[in-house]
Amino acid sequence: MATTITGTTIDVGPNKLVANSAGNVGIGTASPSSKLTSESAAATNIVAKSTNGNGGYMNYQGLASDGTQTFGVNHNGTIFTTSGLAVGGVGASNTLDDYEEGTWTPTLVTQSGSVTLGGGTTGVYTKVGDMVYATGTCDVTAISSPSGTARISLPFTSGSYAAGGVAILAAFAGSLGSANIFLRVVPNGTNTLLAVQTSGDWGSSAGYILATTQFNFTLTYKV
Repeated sequence: MATTITGTTIDVGPNKLVANSAGNVGIGTASPSSKLTSESAAATNIVAKSTNGNGGYMNYQGLASDGTQTFGVNHNGTIFTTSGLAVGGVGASNTLDDYEEGTWTPTLVTQSGSVTLGGGTTGVYTKVGDMVYATGTCDVTAISSPSGTARISLPFTSGSYAAGGVAILAAFAGSLGSANIFLRVVPNGTNTLLAVQTSGDWGSSAGYILATTQFNFTLTYKV
């Protein structure tokens, strides 16, 4: 192997490793145009491998001028980015700025009176960008003279256009008069509207939701 030094260019070669006067380093190229350029027609260009255990070590990190990580790939293949992931373009409409999966515990609040929810109350959600897809269960175990509409909590505050969202009462068990029940996502709020009947006490024997009622719902809306 010969090493050639010409002016301010070092060539370990031919063209295996080049460092030029601009401070650019090239692997497999005699003319690197960036700080590090790797070219190969026969093998993987760059391999980063962690060999010291399974602790989430970073194989690659991109740092801001203050040293804060803005981009990273760990040895498990997880990609981290602080400003979103652009897919199919570079504009805001092409950028996926958030993805999250999780759980929340729905609450049920009435205009008057109260409702107690039991241990069967649960909810799961997936948030992709500004869209939320959620399912939940309300397990009604006790009531105290509730009337009018009720509100089921959302995992994220809805946007101003959330009235176009979809809210569905998926299934129920117990006493529930589905003909007089609908759901609607409330714009700019933390709740979705549950209208249970047009008049009367829906906690009475003639009501539509009793203490033995458990119902499921699904929500799709924009934040």
